[in-house]
This record gives sequence, structure tokens and C-alpha cells, in this order.
Amino acid sequence: MSTERQESRLIRNLGFWDLMAIAIGQIIGAGIMSSTGVAIGMTGTGVVLAFALSPFLTIISIYPVAILSSAVPTTGGPYRYCSRLMGKTLGMIYLLLHTTAYGAAVSQYALSFGAYFESIVPFVSQHTAAMIVLTLFYVMNLNGTKSAAFLNKVMTVALFGGLALFIVFGLPKTDYSYVLKVENLFRNGTFAFISTLALLSSATAGAQFIAELGGEAKDAGRTIPKVMLVSTFGVGVFYVLIALVAAGVLPMDEVANQPLTLVADKTMPRVAFYLFVIGAALGATATTLNATLSWITKPLLVACDDGLLPYTLGCVSRKGVPYKLLTIFYMLGMIPLAVHYDI
Repeated sequence: MSTERQESRLIRNLGFWDLMAIAIGQIIGAGIMSSTGVAIGMTGTGVVLAFALSPFLTIISIYPVAILSSAVPTTGGPYRYCSRLMGKTLGMIYLLLHTTAYGAAVSQYALSFGAYFESIVPFVSQHTAAMIVLTLFYVMNLNGTKSAAFLNKVMTVALFGGLALFIVFGLPKTDYSYVLKVENLFRNGTFAFISTLALLSSATAGAQFIAELGGEAKDAGRTIPKVMLVSTFGVGVFYVLIALVAAGVLPMDEVANQPLTLVADKTMPRVAFYLFVIGAALGATATTLNATLSWITKPLLVACDDGLLPYTLGCVSRKGVPYKLLTIFYMLGMIPLAVHYDI
């Protein structure tokens, strides 16, 4: 058996903006469309304060990964740190828990995209749209992480454009005095606000996954921590502005537990509304799916080199892609969609 570490065949070509697109895609998911209304139902206009605190809580939680990715940038990030510091057995347990959850998420992200797509193009079924978009991103990632990152850049522009429409049309109609009233900020008490913080704890999380790409990042020790910090707080600012509109345009009882589309429908012209749905809803799910496929194979590649998984599974193509592992995740995502398995 060859002793060459297959990770050495990865191509180090991801710059700051490539990693930024992947990080933002991983942070902003379709949950922002629905979780904001749920949070308003829990704590009222305190959702604004909760979103403001979320980036700080996220930075605290991912700080160890940021430090390690600065001092010892490497492929496989957290799996490698765990396996080297605590042993390969515990590293493998971490890897199985981590990748199993995100393996199932591939189908979920694709299906979420399909649901929004079907609402716009009703003659294409949810599952058909999901399988098409999953296949598209699989092919893009087969062509290299750089190609997938470029696609995420394009989709991120559309995503921010959609969210910006919600903010631009909504802020002039926002009642700031209503949002800032203490009785509205903590509508259901302190405990409900703390519960909302827990609900939104993952709202700005996701940038830590670019630590998996340390072997493909240029000047990784400086770039990866910087991207983690900028993307987390940058998205946090957007979320605060979105929360202001979501909680300050209509009475809380109307928007509680409702998606952002309810407020968008009241504040936007019809053309802008459809652009919002396309950019924000489709963009959020698409960028998250594509970003996940970009990094999810990397810890498994290291595990193959470590002998914890079959070495041949970690084959890396000339384009620097662990194509067998990527194909496995593609199939794990595709099969539930093809057979309409309840996920």
C-alpha cells in the first residue's frame, strides 16, 4: 500500500474571497426565512437584540478553531486537531458524528431549495428541482473547489441582493420606537429571551467549517481566521437589519411564527418580492448546499490517509478533488430524494 498522503495532491488555490463565499454560504441558510418569525413569537422585538448578540456568542464558540487554524492550518481542520490531540479513536468518533449529521443535511438542503423553487415554478416538482441542483453542485465540485467557490461568489451576490431588497424596502416602514419599547423587547420575560438566544445560536455559525480547507487555502494561517471573523460579523449586521424590519413593520401578533415573506409581501412591489424570494430563499439554500459539498470530504480524506478508512476511498483527482468521497456524499444525498424518503 502506498504511504503517500493523498491530501498532498490538493491544490492550494483558495484566496480570501473564495473562502469568504464558502463561509457566507455556510452561515446563511434558509432558516433565516423561518426562524426569525419563530424568534419573534418567543421574545417579541427582542429578536433584534438576540441577532445582535449572536455573532459575539458564535465567535466565542469557534475561537479555539480560529486559533488552531491560524497556528496550524491543515486539511480536515477539527478532525485532525481532535485526532492528534486526543488520539485517532476519539478523532474517528468525532468524525462519524460530524459527517453523519452533515451527510443527511445534503438531502435536506437540496429539498429546501426544491420547495422554494416549486413555489416559483410550480410545474417543476420539489424533488425534481432538488435532484437537479444537487447534481449541478456535485459536477461543479468535481471540477475543483475553486470552481465551486466561484459559483458560490455569484450566488452570494444574488443572496445579498435579495436580502438587501427586504432591508431597503422595509426600513423606511419600520417603527423603531415600537421595536425599542422594553415591554416589546422582552415580551415573554427574561427566560424567553435566553431561549431565543439558544434558538438563534447557530444563526451566525458556519464560518468555522472553512478550517477544513486549510490545505487548499493560500496563506491559510492568516486568511482563514480573518474570514471567520469578517463573515460572522458581516452576516450578523445583515441579520440585525432584517430583524428590525421583520419585527417593526407589522404588529408582533401578525408576524410571530411567520416566514419573512409575510412582511416582504407588505413592503415590496411585486417584482421586488419575487426577486427577494429568488435571491434570498433560493440563494440561501443553494449556497449552503454548495459550500457543504466543498468541505465535507476533507476530514474523511485525512481519515483515509490515517488508515481509519480504506485508503483507496481518498483518491484525489488531477483537479485536487477527493472524487470518490464526493460521489459517496452525492449518492447519500440523491437516494432519499429519488425515492421520496421522509427526511
